[in-house]
Amino acid sequence: MVSTDGQKGSFSSISYAASKAALINLTDSLAINLGYDEKKIRVTAVCPGWVKTFDENDPASSEMVPFISRSTGSQLCPLGRFAEPKEIANVVSFLLSDKASFISGGFIPVHGGYSSVSFDLYAESGRNFDGYHPEEAVRIQKEKMSQ
Repeated sequence: MVSTDGQKGSFSSISYAASKAALINLTDSLAINLGYDEKKIRVTAVCPGWVKTFDENDPASSEMVPFISRSTGSQLCPLGRFAEPKEIANVVSFLLSDKASFISGGFIPVHGGYSSVSFDLYAESGRNFDGYHPEEAVRIQKEKMSQ
């Protein structure tokens, strides 16, 4: 399990993005080394985008996903929502099955098209950020830092 952050640079989570990129490279290295092994072990990374593991209306419901991302992420995804955990599990189940017997190496993105979006072009499109409340996200972060 990797992350879509491993496919691009990051403004706010540089070390996280770099570590995920390293895992993608490690996946390819393991696929090569274990594929040539007599057991023919397959290795493929799954790269989920945002997964709905929190309450979008409750800023305190998850420390993993910043409130600003929770409030706008589903709007920025072409499919208009976060992934459900079961959807990620379905991809993993497929990769473990015989139906994926010739898939090894690389990564499978499960992000609803999110990584395909050019956000400068998104902004130019005139689409609205209904849930975008940066002032609330800033207030929450300041409260955390003062504790």
